[in-house]
Amino acid sequence: MSRFPKLGVILSFLLISFVCEAEKMDPRITYHTDVVEKKLNQAEDYLKQNKFKFAEQQLVSAQNKLDTIYKDYAGKFDVNHPLMLDFKKRIDYLKSKFTVNVTANPTPHEKNPITNTQITSDISPVIDAINLMLPKVLDAVKEARFAVMALNSIEADYSQYRNQNKLKSVLDNLQNKLTSINALLPNAEQLTHSFRSQYPTQESLEAAFPKQAYNLDVRIKSLENNIFAWKMNRDRVVIGLVSAALLSINEANISLESIDVSNKVKLSVAIGHIQMWTVNYYGYLMDAVAIVYPTVTENRPEGLIMSVENINMLADAKKFYTQLHQLELKIAQINNQNQIAIQEKVKNARFPSDVQPIGHDRSMVTQLLTQFFGVKPERLAIYAPWEETTVAKWIKGIWNIETYKYLGVWMLKRNESGKYFVYQVTVRHKKMNDGNWGPMHYWTIGSSYEILEQNIHL
Repeated sequence: MSRFPKLGVILSFLLISFVCEAEKMDPRITYHTDVVEKKLNQAEDYLKQNKFKFAEQQLVSAQNKLDTIYKDYAGKFDVNHPLMLDFKKRIDYLKSKFTVNVTANPTPHEKNPITNTQITSDISPVIDAINLMLPKVLDAVKEARFAVMALNSIEADYSQYRNQNKLKSVLDNLQNKLTSINALLPNAEQLTHSFRSQYPTQESLEAAFPKQAYNLDVRIKSLENNIFAWKMNRDRVVIGLVSAALLSINEANISLESIDVSNKVKLSVAIGHIQMWTVNYYGYLMDAVAIVYPTVTENRPEGLIMSVENINMLADAKKFYTQLHQLELKIAQINNQNQIAIQEKVKNARFPSDVQPIGHDRSMVTQLLTQFFGVKPERLAIYAPWEETTVAKWIKGIWNIETYKYLGVWMLKRNESGKYFVYQVTVRHKKMNDGNWGPMHYWTIGSSYEILEQNIHL
């Protein structure tokens, strides 16, 4: 805890006030810095009164508020502003003093800390280790819990943005936040197991340590409960992820088996959906399993053997990767077959033969399509002769009657890629008020297909 002499506090305050006057912050930011200042002052006051629980709450609250300032107002203030540097210095100092004072002065539920002189020598190393392990596990569990929960919330964001980098950031954060708990967990479980092996009941604990039984039980239960809560949250999220991934694999296989591969549009949509979710989303996010459940050593104590549910889940995770590989091979095979079919179709493609010649409309149609597409058609033919159509439109309270005549034309042209394509194009005339037909203009384009250059005149 910070124990500044009164003179030092006054001088520090005056110095900060002077510098802040010279480098004023946005009022929206100072509103939040005032809150940080208030929280730090309260933390210092509580620590003076040995109210460590309340001091910790105010310190955490101040740190969270400061983090919010850096996040919400990034780039809108000088991070090296004297006030911000002072906050960091005070928080670091409070944390160091808080750790010292908590160790030296336990909170009410931790009164009479366990020491070697209060218990028999055979169990004292375990208790010493528990005293050191408990605060570390508390911090590690708190940090890891939110990182694992992010696995549940990323789906909506990915669905909106299809952002692979977002998935990477979630896994990177998971790797970073779980390093501590994964390193602590085996030893923490071993400690509680060793303690419970020697003192399996409350009666055995009270018989061995009549005066310390309550405090021993509180601390060991706190460690056990935090381990249990972490494993429960971890298992719930990851088991749900693995189940959803396997369901996605199953649905993908059903989709591929039921779809008509000759229908290019439906096939493209189906494979696109599978690539997006099964391959790119679950195939990437399932890497979380190895992060959350690192490799464990063999010959673990009986009390630390993994649950059947966890063993089955890890087996399912391996099954997912095997099935994902098979699915990707199936998609590659379908794409390859589809590509071969497309190439064969192009090879056999010809300009339509059962059509009418363009006749006297050739010159006008050629000029119109050349102007519209920027390239002169290689061949033209009619697939739908001139046909008149009258339409009635209700516009601004008045019926408008319009008459058009349409001509359907097959057009073969060379694209910028150098490939040749045949298109269905429709042109039309509009009947004018005087009864004559207006100029011909382009109306719409329909289906198309590729044709090899050597076949354009066959």
